[in-house]
Amino acid sequence: MKKAILFLAVLICISNAQDFKKVGTTGYVFLEIPVSARASALGDASVALFHTNADAIFINPALVGFTSRRHSVNFTFANWLADTKHQAGAYTIKLGNIGVFGLGFVRLDFGTMQGTANANPDQPGNYIITEPFSADAIAFGISYSRMLTDRFSFGGFVKYVREKIWIYKSDNFVFDVGIIYFTGFRSLRIAGAIQNFGVDSKYIGDTFKMPSIFKLGIASEILGEYNTPTRLSLLLEAIHPSDSPEKLNLGIEYTFKNFLSLRGGYKFNYDEENFTFGFGLTGLGVGIPVNFDFAFINFSRLGNVIRIGFGAEF
Repeated sequence: MKKAILFLAVLICISNAQDFKKVGTTGYVFLEIPVSARASALGDASVALFHTNADAIFINPALVGFTSRRHSVNFTFANWLADTKHQAGAYTIKLGNIGVFGLGFVRLDFGTMQGTANANPDQPGNYIITEPFSADAIAFGISYSRMLTDRFSFGGFVKYVREKIWIYKSDNFVFDVGIIYFTGFRSLRIAGAIQNFGVDSKYIGDTFKMPSIFKLGIASEILGEYNTPTRLSLLLEAIHPSDSPEKLNLGIEYTFKNFLSLRGGYKFNYDEENFTFGFGLTGLGVGIPVNFDFAFINFSRLGNVIRIGFGAEF
């Protein structure tokens, strides 16, 4: 456990040494879009979540180390801002004492756009219509998590990322690493993660940095315990992104008999985002723990986003 914590601390120092506080200079910003519908409903205060599904590899890969099921699968969908579409999927498998392996993908679809060209270089502004073109951004990778003790888990997630517009593209590799630790005081747990850590990338002739994020959070149950069917959980998370100021996320979740969960959250120091809410259903009477999650995210002047998720464990 001490080695894992030391490793995370070293990564934080490296990140700070590489202009971690510089803002507005990163690419692949689609990697900062939340993936989990459950986490979105909680204001993305999710780095120390418990009872997570496969989509937790996008939040903190250490979380799935505590899974008790052999298989877990999850898909989420959202009509994102500016008429874009965001989809993600994840699958994890637990192999005894070896650990939990996972696969995950994310895609942001910008849609098809009409191409134009300058008809006369000597007269700027005189455009002609050309063939349509498309643009998208994708990420997919492999994760590994392991519970070292009944109170500590660590995990990592290596991702290939690519952005493409028409015939031009940029790609790179980034990785996530995270830990979660139960303190022993009731159900209080602390967790930390670094996401999207990697070397600089290039698009045509321009070089840019990865959208690295450092997350540190705590969570505990106000009513019940983390392993009781009915519980009230409170979550707090601090975020240090490489391309914007520090942020704070607050979330609360009430779960009734491991069937119905009511969720709410608030996001502090964001340009547009503020409150979130949603709910989750587990079981659904099909014989296996199938879950459905709904999240409403308020972007103030930019409108609202609804994210839904479907998953199963068996």
